[in-house]
Amino acid sequence: MAGLILPHLFKRMKRIKIFPLYFKVDCGFPNHEANPLKEDTLNDLKNLMRKKKVDMGVAFDGDGDRVVFLTAEGRPARADFITALLAGEYLKKYPKAKIAFGVNSSRVVREAIAEKGGRPFVSRIGHSFFKEHLWKEGVVFGGELSGHYYFRDFFNADSGIFTMMKVLKIVAQEKKPLSELIKPFERYFASGEINFEVKDKFGIIKNLEKKFSDGRVSKVDGLSVEYKDWWFNVRSSNTEPLLRLNLEAKTKKMLEEKKKMLTIIIKKSS
Repeated sequence: MAGLILPHLFKRMKRIKIFPLYFKVDCGFPNHEANPLKEDTLNDLKNLMRKKKVDMGVAFDGDGDRVVFLTAEGRPARADFITALLAGEYLKKYPKAKIAFGVNSSRVVREAIAEKGGRPFVSRIGHSFFKEHLWKEGVVFGGELSGHYYFRDFFNADSGIFTMMKVLKIVAQEKKPLSELIKPFERYFASGEINFEVKDKFGIIKNLEKKFSDGRVSKVDGLSVEYKDWWFNVRSSNTEPLLRLNLEAKTKKMLEEKKKMLTIIIKKSS
């Protein structure tokens, strides 16, 4: 759907050179699955970027509400880094405002918001929860790892195209490549989402809560436990017999150690 709208926008953006890819709407998605979170769906875009030597790539999902950004090197920018980047922009306009992010987002998002004088607001995963925060909690902006970004100044809704315009504005104002703008957020090592097929999802979560009771515990969405140098979140899928694990640590070595430890505990418990 983004392919229907973008040509009209780009006509008014004379200073930006655009190389469109698969703008023709085809509900059969003949070129690849319309899911920019799957990196293999970005191969054609990466090839075009290399050929044209562009500064940035942008990929949308089927209905245009999710978006993924690629640096000039063809590397997908993590969605939580984009959230941290946009948070800084919104806090210039709305000082001390609430910025929302998911329980599975990097610790750097919370830090970036606080460093700019904002108020971090941790949310359950899912667009319905984020939209509710914009309406009821005074949140001005929020972002998820899914590539959804939510804006109070865009009808309290999410939009991949609106997000793209915001990111392009920052890149133009700062006169820096996207890779340089997000580099300050590369402070930790993240596992990405790890799924475990289990029978007793909630029993395992309770077991983990007991084992890690010495950490700072939160139950905003599933179970989050935070320590000085690492944290993890485990939550149940609403539709499948799956537990979803995310963790992050200060070093790569620590990440691998904690991931191995949690994997053993979860598999033994199941």
